[in-house]
Amino acid sequence: STGDVLMSSALETIEKAQASGIDIAADMYPYNAGASGLDATIPSWVWDKGDDVAHQRLRDPNVRKQLKSEIKGELPGWWNIVEASDGWDNIVLTNSFLPSYEKFHGKSFTEIGKILNKDPADACWDIVLEAAPQRPLATYYFISDDDIRMAIQKPWVSIGSDASSSWVEGGIDSLGLPHPRSYATFPRVIARYVRDLKLVKLEEMIRRITSYPAKRMHLEKRGSIIEGNWADVTIFNYETIDDVATFANPLQFPKGIEYAIVNGVIVLDKGKHTGAKPGHVLFNCAKKE
Repeated sequence: STGDVLMSSALETIEKAQASGIDIAADMYPYNAGASGLDATIPSWVWDKGDDVAHQRLRDPNVRKQLKSEIKGELPGWWNIVEASDGWDNIVLTNSFLPSYEKFHGKSFTEIGKILNKDPADACWDIVLEAAPQRPLATYYFISDDDIRMAIQKPWVSIGSDASSSWVEGGIDSLGLPHPRSYATFPRVIARYVRDLKLVKLEEMIRRITSYPAKRMHLEKRGSIIEGNWADVTIFNYETIDDVATFANPLQFPKGIEYAIVNGVIVLDKGKHTGAKPGHVLFNCAKKE
């Protein structure tokens, strides 16, 4: 597939850069869909004079016609997320911030367009306009299983959720984006890609979840269980850990995590939050030249 070719090319490019002496690495999460605003479907030139002008342009039928043509091909300087997703079938509305559109949450824009008797692009961009100044959100299915398997085996690829935190336990994240990555990224990596598929050894994956990104981000005294470091520890059952959360039901806690210790304080005790909040803001401690 096109995605597989792009992933292979990206990995090869990074490894060539590393071989030439450039200090470069990557991170990823283990899901088939990325997430972003619906505005990502609109060529970037539309936004070059700010939101108000962009909205005026989006209301112009002639501009709409031009944009529909542009998203069917390549536009220099803009990554076409519609093309990368292989069309509107694979772009799913997750949060419109509009009560009148809640019934369409979880549907692709191809489906929404059919129901509303609109071109999928018009359905999408109408929501952008109606929701302003809120930023309506979608999931974009442009990552294949092969892409994930290919990248996750590279020792210089660390794991990150790319998620915001939730204001309430078991709630949607602070961006308003329901995505399983918020609740299940790290359990999924261990359960699926280490235990079940055996693509990476457990100790290697733990390194890429903890000490490796801490080192890359220059987070002093973090990421390793060493005397003198901050005591950040997660205790899980390797046999039962499971990500649970799905795109259909993303706000689910994982199974198999019994204890979590943050800065030496127990925060999760036998799977229950203790109410303690000992977290600190972390700063990059790299020396500035």
